[in-house]
Amino acid sequence: MPLKRLYRIQRARLTSQPLNLRPSLGWRAQMLRWLAGICVLVACTAAGLWFGYGRGVAAAGERLQMETRGLGAMQEKLDHALAQEESLRQQLTVAESARQALASAVATAEGEAAQARQSLSFFDTLLTTNDRNRPVSFAACDLVAADTPNRWRWRLLAVQGVDRAAEFSGQLALIVSYSDAGKPGRVEVKPQPVRFRHYGRLEGEVEFPASAKPVALDARLLMDGQPQPVAECNKKP
Repeated sequence: MPLKRLYRIQRARLTSQPLNLRPSLGWRAQMLRWLAGICVLVACTAAGLWFGYGRGVAAAGERLQMETRGLGAMQEKLDHALAQEESLRQQLTVAESARQALASAVATAEGEAAQARQSLSFFDTLLTTNDRNRPVSFAACDLVAADTPNRWRWRLLAVQGVDRAAEFSGQLALIVSYSDAGKPGRVEVKPQPVRFRHYGRLEGEVEFPASAKPVALDARLLMDGQPQPVAECNKKP
């Protein structure tokens, strides 16, 4: 009995619902359905990709702005460093100019001091070698190497006696002896007129053979009209 009752209930339920008839789809409709699904899927995928691309572009733009700001800060630091370098270079240039000016001033002062020492030595020589009994004498007599090879420079300093007021007038005779590979030789300087008052500086150059070395310097001062020298100087270099 329960089975019959369950059967009647199921039958009543089935008869109470309206009968729906669905037409059978052909292969074309099924293909259109599948094509529509694929189009919807492609559209959803494209939308997702476009959304992701937009987010990526936005993120890349933000990163680019951050990197641009960082690059600007680095550029400011670089400009500041370059400005400091230029300032230091200018200070170094000023310091170098000051150093060169100081070196030039020191060189000038040293030259002036050397000239002063030379002048002091010259006047000291005049005071210590002056002989009031002789009309003229040699206070200095030197033979030194010149800047040009094979040439030697002779330098003489002649002074008058203390009480000599008249100008000295005469001639200078000069002979320089040398040795060339053991062979003696000599260079005679042509007599030259000499005129000075109180003191006179005389100098000149002589030329030797390439391998010659000077041995002695012989200088003589002759007064006009007198055969005997009034002053002589014999010096070995």
